[in-house]
Amino acid sequence: MLLTLGFGFGLAVSAVSAQGSESGVASTSAVPVISSVLPPSSSPSAVSASSSAALSISIPTSASASASSLPTVISSEAPSSASAPASASSVSSSVPSSASAPPSSPSSDVPFPPLGAPVNRHLVPIVPFNFTPFPIPSHQPISSIFIPTDPLSPPPVFDSSSPTSGTNPPTIPSFQDAWDIAYSKAKSLLSTFTLEEKVNITTGVGWQNGLCVGNIPANEAKGFPGLCLEDSPLGVRFADYVTAFPTALMAASTWNRRLIRERGLAMGREHVGKGVNVALGPMMNMGRVAQGGRNWEGFGADPFLAGEAAYETVLGMQQAGITACAKHFMFNEQEHKRTTTSSFVDSRTTHEIYAHPFLRSVMAGVGSVMCSYNAINSTYACENSPTINALLKSEYGFRGYMMSDWQATLSTFGSVEGGLDMTMPGDITFDSGDSYFGGNLTEYVRNGTIPEERVDDMATRILAAWYLAHQDSPSYPTTNFNAFNIPDEATNERVNVQGDHYKIVREIGRAGIVLLKNEKPKQKFPHTNTDLGRPALPLTGRERAVLVAGLDAAPQRGGPNMFSDQGGNEGILAMGWGSGQRGFRLRWPALVFTLALALRTTAQFPYLISPYEALQHRALFNRSIGTLFDWQFDDFTPSALTSLLSQAARKDAALVFINSDSGEDYINFDGNEGDRKNLTAWHNGHTLVQTVASR
Repeated sequence: MLLTLGFGFGLAVSAVSAQGSESGVASTSAVPVISSVLPPSSSPSAVSASSSAALSISIPTSASASASSLPTVISSEAPSSASAPASASSVSSSVPSSASAPPSSPSSDVPFPPLGAPVNRHLVPIVPFNFTPFPIPSHQPISSIFIPTDPLSPPPVFDSSSPTSGTNPPTIPSFQDAWDIAYSKAKSLLSTFTLEEKVNITTGVGWQNGLCVGNIPANEAKGFPGLCLEDSPLGVRFADYVTAFPTALMAASTWNRRLIRERGLAMGREHVGKGVNVALGPMMNMGRVAQGGRNWEGFGADPFLAGEAAYETVLGMQQAGITACAKHFMFNEQEHKRTTTSSFVDSRTTHEIYAHPFLRSVMAGVGSVMCSYNAINSTYACENSPTINALLKSEYGFRGYMMSDWQATLSTFGSVEGGLDMTMPGDITFDSGDSYFGGNLTEYVRNGTIPEERVDDMATRILAAWYLAHQDSPSYPTTNFNAFNIPDEATNERVNVQGDHYKIVREIGRAGIVLLKNEKPKQKFPHTNTDLGRPALPLTGRERAVLVAGLDAAPQRGGPNMFSDQGGNEGILAMGWGSGQRGFRLRWPALVFTLALALRTTAQFPYLISPYEALQHRALFNRSIGTLFDWQFDDFTPSALTSLLSQAARKDAALVFINSDSGEDYINFDGNEGDRKNLTAWHNGHTLVQTVASR
């Protein structure tokens, strides 16, 4: 059972230093870094509870509620001094008594109120925690079944129809030895790092302060080049000369392991070719709600299918040398109010449905996982120890790292204790210049609140995933594009990584079509007065008059990438919207070109062939029959529908194309705020189908 409730929260952020800001220090990175060192003039005693970062979350209840029914209240503050950490406050959970319960925070649709907004806090003392390393398997895998495997050389796809593989059990890869080697290298490198350098590995450089949507700073003196993290679920986002692959939902609809694996491999190769280290996918939320805005990014609502598709996709992507990222962990099943809802889920439902694709990703050796915006059982996903520490890292044995979704880190102590290893994009809010990690995390370690062993664990996991993918190789490509300024010739080398990937795109597009109904028509061919004698599809090629109807058959009037992040629908629909910009800093003189080119899609289409173009091309070569080809793209005008009736009556075949769209919550298209507001076809599609079918 899964129950979703909404609640509002307030956020107040202030600096950790007496001057009211965190300062930068010298960094080996070529881009600005949110520093892990406090200003020289600051001292631990300058960090006060009243001026620290604070977060409060409360679920309003009635005044007459009993103590046992009152909500959990979570609050966060930095420690007040190095000498007295126990007197400060931390992220923790408690059930306050009715007498001491604070007033409820007003509900708000804005996830991050302005700096200095009032916050209701229920403060409890910080209790420094002792970090215990996560267990590793105590027994060696059965060698005849679990084959030691390197991510670059996964086992072949199991094909039950093959005479050889069908008679034997499939090979199950074991990445334990590969992880052991990667951990050994990571610990060796980390032993040379200072505390500040370790913290820098866990803290992104901030929004738009690097070439990619997420960036970990380099430490060139120690031989670490940094990390480039880039979307999207179906191709390299904000880059040119890349392939826009079929959606995960389309790939899963093939029920074909080979095609799903090859799609992952091709996407991984394109990310590597662009110099990306971490591809932010695949997405494997379950699509529990049919209206869910990002359902198209995932593999569907069946946990077995989603698990197997996630498994094959991760194996394929990491075979290319990229680090895959399983997301969004967990229960991110809606876009509406996604930052202010809590999903209450029992253990059996969690294991059998929602966590299963993540388990299969761990079995595929996935290097990273991304936690989601929502809360889980009243605790936010990115600081939820029962799901991250107990389930993913301990029960499932995940040895990679947990990164936050962008701006999903909401505390320092609670996030680190809860299992978060990397904060993205690094700053608390876009362009805020401060961080819950960075200097805050360093200070928590220095005053003894957070053990340095936990920071070692965080940094080791990140470095180990880098080594696991063999990205320490001198031949691994450096980042050769600029996600925030595509036209910039100085930072975008325009490397073409498409190869022959159009072949897998076409094959998945053909194999993933779902035919719901295909009955023998009752009427005869109007021109020949002969009975078709078979279902309507496939067409025979003998049709002499064909009608194509519906806006979804037409090219977009402004080209395939006319809408920012694909947040629109005025023609053929090939992907939903999202995984794009919420704030964008444009740099003159490329202003006009950046508006036209860089504010683009989850993956930019190099080209897009509409049904109208493809069918007319086929009719052109059908000259022996002399096919007449007609079309009608006006779905709404009454006169157009009347005309459509007469056109349909004179055709041997009428093909109607309709669609509906959805995406991420920050784009609202025609009242669809990410999630769909209904389940009807867009552009009057239902009337269009009925009109044509009536003739």
